[in-house]
Amino acid sequence: MSNRQMILARLLLCLLLLYHCKSRQPTKGNEAPPEREELVVYPPPEGGFAVAPQAAIPWESVAGCVWPMAMHDAQRTGRAVVRGPQKGKILWKYEANAWVFSSPVLGPDAELYTVTYFCDLIALSLSGARLWTSKIEGKYCSTDPLVDRTGTIYCWADNLERSDTTFVYAVNSDGRIKWRFSHISPEKYFPYSGNISQDGSLIFIVMYNYKNAFLLALHTANGQPAWKSVVLPEAVYAAEKNPAIGPDQNVYLAFGPCLYAFSANGELLWKKEFAQNISCPSIDNAGNLYLSGDRSILSLYPNGAPRWQNIRVAALFPEYCTPGIGPDGSIYIIGFASGGGGKGVAALDNDGREKWFRTLIEMDLSEESPVVDSDGTVYVVGGTYDGDENGVNLFAVNRDGSLRFKMAVTATAEIPDIDTTPAIGMDGVLYVGSDKPGEQIFAIE
Repeated sequence: MSNRQMILARLLLCLLLLYHCKSRQPTKGNEAPPEREELVVYPPPEGGFAVAPQAAIPWESVAGCVWPMAMHDAQRTGRAVVRGPQKGKILWKYEANAWVFSSPVLGPDAELYTVTYFCDLIALSLSGARLWTSKIEGKYCSTDPLVDRTGTIYCWADNLERSDTTFVYAVNSDGRIKWRFSHISPEKYFPYSGNISQDGSLIFIVMYNYKNAFLLALHTANGQPAWKSVVLPEAVYAAEKNPAIGPDQNVYLAFGPCLYAFSANGELLWKKEFAQNISCPSIDNAGNLYLSGDRSILSLYPNGAPRWQNIRVAALFPEYCTPGIGPDGSIYIIGFASGGGGKGVAALDNDGREKWFRTLIEMDLSEESPVVDSDGTVYVVGGTYDGDENGVNLFAVNRDGSLRFKMAVTATAEIPDIDTTPAIGMDGVLYVGSDKPGEQIFAIE
């Protein structure tokens, strides 16, 4: 080969390398999505994957309610009693005229309730018609309401304006105020999340001031305080965490790197500290707890003793993302799998072994927890990468990790973020709110 031919060959090689490098540059947006969608299926151990069949724990206070609180039930399993949407199509949308960060709930009268960012409690029929609105005092609201068997809705606003006085509301199913509890605090505590006792006599409210927190029990009959827990220090990430209640009636909640267990009378039973911030738990029929944190997924016995820890799967937002529990006891989490490969949804068996991991492209995953239907189908919401007009914000993944559908839940050319945990109705329709740039509530079939 002549010198001229060698120079031309080297120049051609350089051009090919340059083209290859440019073709692998990250796409424009918040973060580069994975190059391809992948499903990794793990071989079962000898004897097969561990199965622990689940059933709804009887909870008198929400009897007859379709989806009474975020993650469905007092144990925060995120599990519906029916099949979820099959088509991946918008059934209807409602113009809320404000961002919706509050997770929708469904009461015993089959009405849907949620709160807009500007503190309007909205009641909708299952056809999307507005029934009524009720104003709750406060400037902003991104907290999740709950509804009990009588159709009473309990809700509260944030305290971003740092007021000394905040409120908890009980609202009748026709929109009339049943009672309002005023909490006056120079430390500027405000209600952020809640749950309801098995018999419905008490609601448990997390009071928070961006530094410390405590648990407050109110009588549902009149809103008067029943008890107040000890103050929990350094609760930097208490916000957006919903306490869970086990079949033993104990209340479990996480603040920062600590998990606390309280009796139904407010007595602190135990405290367990971790190396990093953790999520509030979900709880199975046996009372076992599942949570994300410490760069892993963990399970604890009801007394706080370790049950297992999977360090090969880590939650994307460990402070916020509570694991979902499927009908066979499988555990679902939004996060990363060992070896990289992007972000997605992982399935573990009831003993913490990986079953599969599906990378989810075209979506910027949110802090919301996954929900599961009676077939074990997992529904995951999020947003889109900046500039991606072809993105999606809802995935449905079958129990074996295969894709059921993916879709853009939007009313305009712009695809909004979904920052609400979905709810699933008895007809299998899924409900979510949207924000940035959306201001709608959607029903998906």
